[in-house]
Amino acid sequence: MNAFETKFWSRVNITDYCWLWTANKTSGYGTMRYLGDMISVHKWLWEKDNGFVPKGKELHHVCHNRGCVNPAHLIAITKWFHRHLEPRMYKRIDNKCKRGHEMTLENTRSRSDGFTECITCQRSAAKRWYYKAKRRNA
Repeated sequence: MNAFETKFWSRVNITDYCWLWTANKTSGYGTMRYLGDMISVHKWLWEKDNGFVPKGKELHHVCHNRGCVNPAHLIAITKWFHRHLEPRMYKRIDNKCKRGHEMTLENTRSRSDGFTECITCQRSAAKRWYYKAKRRNA
């Protein structure tokens, strides 16, 4: 193992499911300096195992965790599919919303755009909006 790989693995926290990047992040994606350039570490590890990402495709985290570097959680899909169709098929692995609420049948609602919404989060957002509007009009 070379010096870069030693440094790389010292910044990875391997959990039961994801391999979490613990150092620099840009928009949630792990980054690191390699040969003078900033690289996306999930892409570097995937390309180390699989070769270059095919032209016209990009890597997608099936675990929906941008900080994960586990190559088993990455698939190469077309940019169009990644940006348009994939979000509608989004399913949370741990059955929790991004704020940690359980995604049960009683606490979820399917929106018209195909997304699943946490009712607790939606109610909190509506309450914040209501009080903000009330203060503005007072």
